[in-house]
Amino acid sequence: MHLRRTRLLMAALVAGAGLAVPAIQPAAAASDARTAAGSPAATPEFSPDRVLVRFSAGFFGRPAAAAVEASGGRLGDELFGWRVVEAPGRAADVARRLRGAPGVETVERDHIARAALEPNDTFYPTHQKPYLDQVRMPAAWDATRGSGVVVAVLDSGVDRTHPDLTGTRLLAGRDFINGDNDPEDDNGHGTLVTGVAAASIDNGRGIAGIAGEATMLPVKVLDEKGEGPVSAIAKGIEWAADQRARVINLSLGLAGQSGPAPEPPVLRAAVDYALSKDAVVVAAAGNDGSPWTAYPAAHPGVLAVTAIDVQNRLAYFSDWSVATDVAAPGVNILGTARAADVKPPNAPYGWGTGTSFAAPIVAGVATLIRARSPNLTDREVGDRIRSSATDAGPSGFDPYFGHGILDAAAALGVAGSRAALIYTRDTNDSMPGASALAGSTEGTIHPEGDVDWYYVDVTAPGTLSLTVNPPPTQEPVLAFDPVLQIFDAQGVGVTTPVNLKKKGEPETASALVAAGRYYLKVRNYHGSQSPG
Repeated sequence: MHLRRTRLLMAALVAGAGLAVPAIQPAAAASDARTAAGSPAATPEFSPDRVLVRFSAGFFGRPAAAAVEASGGRLGDELFGWRVVEAPGRAADVARRLRGAPGVETVERDHIARAALEPNDTFYPTHQKPYLDQVRMPAAWDATRGSGVVVAVLDSGVDRTHPDLTGTRLLAGRDFINGDNDPEDDNGHGTLVTGVAAASIDNGRGIAGIAGEATMLPVKVLDEKGEGPVSAIAKGIEWAADQRARVINLSLGLAGQSGPAPEPPVLRAAVDYALSKDAVVVAAAGNDGSPWTAYPAAHPGVLAVTAIDVQNRLAYFSDWSVATDVAAPGVNILGTARAADVKPPNAPYGWGTGTSFAAPIVAGVATLIRARSPNLTDREVGDRIRSSATDAGPSGFDPYFGHGILDAAAALGVAGSRAALIYTRDTNDSMPGASALAGSTEGTIHPEGDVDWYYVDVTAPGTLSLTVNPPPTQEPVLAFDPVLQIFDAQGVGVTTPVNLKKKGEPETASALVAAGRYYLKVRNYHGSQSPG
């Protein structure tokens, strides 16, 4: 049994190697004086010009103004029982003098608030901001950037020479494919995933990693083909847990799975071991557009991540099932590329599409939570991510988005949650609510997993033929692929599900029938494809 990155895990890395490098110019050197040391919210900042004062009961008017003037300030507006004291350039001194003055009950410095962090990494504004705004990363970065937390990336290794991954944040790691201490990446997938999770943030170059100040632990468990035996994966999980990795990312899944499959016992034991060590384990759901989640993502206790596009639609390739926990961006995600995969003048960064790249976004947020709230257990971290997610698709939990779309800010507790993105189902999504079909009609399959029912009354024996014509689309990969089935009035199928044509082509179901009422069930072949 092998684990491998399922198809579409890598959309792009290197031209000439079956992959592709984006036309990105070399990153400039850091251009401003900001540093990335420590969390941005570690030290409060105060206004140099204003102080807030609460006076004792009955102390107001001229006596209050005189006390403030004696401190070097000037009495200003009233706000909910507090008075603003104007003290241009002298706020600290005025606050010190007012503390303990007669008639003064409380003195507070006036805090400074700023817009959510916008990193100065070169490609953040143009390449990352759209999908990271989807999960409200800038507000989350105002709380922490993950300093002090170890996140292990079990993959094909890492390129240690990458300028966004070098330094003391990158630990030595291990190679369980070749049995040594050099987890060099000979595939590219691991370097890309590592960068998504934890590339250096706010360093004036390249990209911003989700946990850009966390410590990275590379664990090589996949070979140059992006494949690896379960035994190596299991050993890598055990070793990462023993190294006290607080978060483990697994952007991989069981190979050759064409339906629900049992979890290999050794993999189950390894994941259970990591969970017993209080590691948060995050895994990619898989990329076959199928109604089952690949192991290890399907393991109870693992955060299983499906992928969405920039329009908050479940990505057409994403696997899904009741094991889904949360959805995150997974289409055209920018990561760090191996030096060997880059041709001048391109910078060492590449695009990835797949649940492989949604998972490290969630793993990065889990790392931020552990940095901000180190006493939370792995289960509590997972609960934070699930409970704070933005509900999407069918109301409440569903197999496509799980508990919803990742909301990093809400998970960190630094901002309120977003409005839900719940779809309203049509009324004919069950046999009792079937719509009458006379001649022709139009319908919509929406949201994810929707099914439409129609009925037709046949007055004499003969052949009943029903055809669905998919709408045209500018995105062939998202084309509607109808599956049809005809039922009698008792709900017994008179045809098996029919899906003979290619995506976007008309589909017809036919049956010899007697007089009576018949029902047509219409669905999309891939329930995770976008609505049609």
